[in-house]
Amino acid sequence: GTSLAAPVWAGFTALLNQSIGRNLGFLNPLIYTLVGTDAFHTATAMGSDFAHVGLGSPNLNVLKLDLSQTSARTAIAPAADTQSAGAVSASESIAQPFASAAVILSPAEQTVPGDIPSDGATKAYVLVELLDANDNSVSGKTVELTAGFGSNVQITPSSGVTSVDNGAALFTVTDLTPETVSFTATDTTDGVTLTAQPTVIFGVPPAVSAIISPPSQNGTADGSTPAVITVTLQDSLGRGTPGKLVTLAPQGGNSVISAPSPAVTDGSGQIQFAVTDSHTENVTYTATDVTDGNLPVPGTATIEWGGGSGCAAGSPTPVNGYTVNTFATGFTTSTFSYGGVNFGCYGAYGMAFDSSGNLYVADKPTGNIYRFGPLGGVANSSTLLTSKALGPSTSALAFDAAGEFFAARVATTGSFLNTGDIVQVDPSTGAIVREVATGLEGPEFLAVNPSSTALFTGTYVQGGGATSQNRIYEISNQDSATPTVSDYADVPGSIANFSMAFAPNGTAYVSTFINGSTGIVRLSDASPPVITTIESGGGIGEGIAAGGLQSNGEAQFLITGRPAEDGFPAGIDTVDLTSSASPPPDAAQLSGPTGGNEIDAIGPDGCLYVAMHTAVYKITKSDGACGFGPTTQPPTISLTPATVSPNPEQGSSQSFTATIHYAGTLSGAPTLLTVSGVNTQTLLANTNAGGQATFSYTGIRPGLDNVLASAVVNSTSVSSSPVQVDWQPGLDSTFVSLNLSPTSATPGQSVTLAANLVDVSAQPVTAIAEETIDFTLGGDGCSAVTDSTGNATCVTTAPTTPGIETLSASFAGTNSLVASNASKGFTVVAQAATPTATPTPVAGALRIAPKRLNFGAVDTGASKTKTVRITNAGVINKKKHAAPILIEVESATPSAFQVTKPCEEDLDPRAKHVKPGTCEVEVTFTPSAAQDYTGNLVITDNLEPAFETTIPLRGKGKAPK
Repeated sequence: GTSLAAPVWAGFTALLNQSIGRNLGFLNPLIYTLVGTDAFHTATAMGSDFAHVGLGSPNLNVLKLDLSQTSARTAIAPAADTQSAGAVSASESIAQPFASAAVILSPAEQTVPGDIPSDGATKAYVLVELLDANDNSVSGKTVELTAGFGSNVQITPSSGVTSVDNGAALFTVTDLTPETVSFTATDTTDGVTLTAQPTVIFGVPPAVSAIISPPSQNGTADGSTPAVITVTLQDSLGRGTPGKLVTLAPQGGNSVISAPSPAVTDGSGQIQFAVTDSHTENVTYTATDVTDGNLPVPGTATIEWGGGSGCAAGSPTPVNGYTVNTFATGFTTSTFSYGGVNFGCYGAYGMAFDSSGNLYVADKPTGNIYRFGPLGGVANSSTLLTSKALGPSTSALAFDAAGEFFAARVATTGSFLNTGDIVQVDPSTGAIVREVATGLEGPEFLAVNPSSTALFTGTYVQGGGATSQNRIYEISNQDSATPTVSDYADVPGSIANFSMAFAPNGTAYVSTFINGSTGIVRLSDASPPVITTIESGGGIGEGIAAGGLQSNGEAQFLITGRPAEDGFPAGIDTVDLTSSASPPPDAAQLSGPTGGNEIDAIGPDGCLYVAMHTAVYKITKSDGACGFGPTTQPPTISLTPATVSPNPEQGSSQSFTATIHYAGTLSGAPTLLTVSGVNTQTLLANTNAGGQATFSYTGIRPGLDNVLASAVVNSTSVSSSPVQVDWQPGLDSTFVSLNLSPTSATPGQSVTLAANLVDVSAQPVTAIAEETIDFTLGGDGCSAVTDSTGNATCVTTAPTTPGIETLSASFAGTNSLVASNASKGFTVVAQAATPTATPTPVAGALRIAPKRLNFGAVDTGASKTKTVRITNAGVINKKKHAAPILIEVESATPSAFQVTKPCEEDLDPRAKHVKPGTCEVEVTFTPSAAQDYTGNLVITDNLEPAFETTIPLRGKGKAPK
């Protein structure tokens, strides 16, 4: 059959049974009376003949109605069964999108699954099916499909007539702009707007070309000066493809790579990677476009690193199932001695998270403290917390339950003996507030017991006269004026304690030396604690973190570094605490040159952070999930910046990042940014693999906004703390519309471009006069000044090569108005064949419908398009010899009415087996002011005598709500 929804005989039989009962003996005489009507798709329509298909396939809807009416007349069924298609029902009628002409969605699906590339060529489809209240198809109605305000989508055709087959009209939609477009379908014959609002998501097209560009000069191998490698991705039209996830990988060497978070291309399709190194070496880098199927970027980039003197090695390499992301870079790394202690190779070391999710990192050789937001960054003057460093050997940081900030220093003078201390630090300025504990021998770590809220520290040094090298101290009442320092435990056989971590129930785990070899001990939450050895002689590194949660409140596993030994490479391991036997040394190992000199911490997002030499790394599972933290922690969401300072000016934009914590798999969570106040709106974005969703909005009007992030995570609704934005008076925002401009032309044709410019900050929205609009179409362009209604027009020439071009209009802005621009697709169609008729006047007649166009009320700045159909009314047969009629010109007045699709072609008369020539003229109404508009569409042709038809036009502009 020719119907989009192919009929099946099972359905046919069911409908017949419903209409005339189950006595099928009456079917033949009833059916044969309908031969040659719309009740059947003919053999010819099916591309066959009567011998093969008989009557043809049934048109179920029409056949059902015809049989019901016939059955009533012949008393086969009661008269109550008589049916005919009723009025179009707005709620029962269907408007649905789909991505392929061969795959139709169920009526309940209102969004095309997956993105349609916004390349101006890839089509999505919208099927409109008119039904009455009884779900009978309604044919012969003109349907108009329109897109939401401000979209750049192209709809073909702009209107159509519902078919006899199934009451359907099919539209194709394309776009050159990534956007989500909602469509409205209207039965213009009866003035019925359908309830269904189909949606098509036009996404960024896949990249088809890519370039990797090395830095312009050799790299300085000082561990902090970055060299920049740029990767550019472009689509089939040569445009940059934004939002593509890209990775950069070194082929050996010791460099550290930093990328934006998330590591996606910007609006121009570019992403820049900052690379540092502390070794003199040549390193080659390759890039991969992950989003488009892990496509390798052609070529490589090589950096020649010179002048290296650092002691640190490169980034850790993840094993299968894990991902390592560089979170913060630029830390000073060196082998140094201080306080009589010979330190090895150290850089970034102590770490602590505050209640807002900011990470504080201590640089051990310098004593500098840096603060990073959820996106990380570079250890430089913009992230430096202290203008005066706390001094070399600053080894640990901690926030206690009251939010107070503390730091531990191994030594403060030329000798470590009894000179180490714990100080309270101002988290905003980095200034030392007071000393909390003094006279300690080499305090190496700080940990907070969640059960007692007390601080704990332990000694690191060995030899040189140390007397407490196995000691762990408890510092209670640390927030009071009289903190108490007491001996909590001595670790048996220890000659140095490196790090300590607590489980939620107060059980502690310490990485330490046990009889000359590294290991892990467990301390129960008691005084004195019960000490048991978890692992001894396994080559445990310095850092330790407690993850997961058992039913008794203890950790499920420990995370610790491990130097290269026992046949295993240096790495980061997990130690299972739920079984009696420890797992093998390589359990969940991440290969990398850690050398054991790292500190591990689990962030509020449940991800693992590792401070190691020149950088801090964020470790997740390969799917972006974290899951290292306590499994019972409820999900939360934070919004940064928490304070917007300085106050932004009207006309500028403000960006926010919402971060979901403790949520397992974090990617793809729909997140809302709700703005309430003078610029009320709601924005939607999906989180990336790091649980982050980014937003940006423009302050159109001055005044206060309250901004709130929210999401539903694992069936739990979470909301952030509100952030206030105080927009100061600035520039008014503007909006450029190209709805007045045509969308197609033939090669080299003269084209009149038109745009409308309005001030959207004004209340109500007002037209902007006496400002220049610059138009571009292909490689050509023109400029024009707006009139009192905000309209500007100028004439240019269409490109000479058929294809899809971009038409754009831009307003450069003024000292009181923000710049704005608009663009949409423009089709250069091949020149039509020369008309068969000549301009010589001919006799004949035209049928033009409708006789008038009423556009109704349309928002100012928006537009609405209607169609006039022109048909040659002549007939060719034995007695009549009608001629083709040439439609020459269509024009509309005033300027609010524009002919956006002309009909300039020959229309042939109807003949046997030949349909009459028909074409459509599209008129677009775009009001610029809230007033009534009247005008005329004039159609001229070559009929004799001279023939000119005038179609009255009417519309009303109204201020948008």
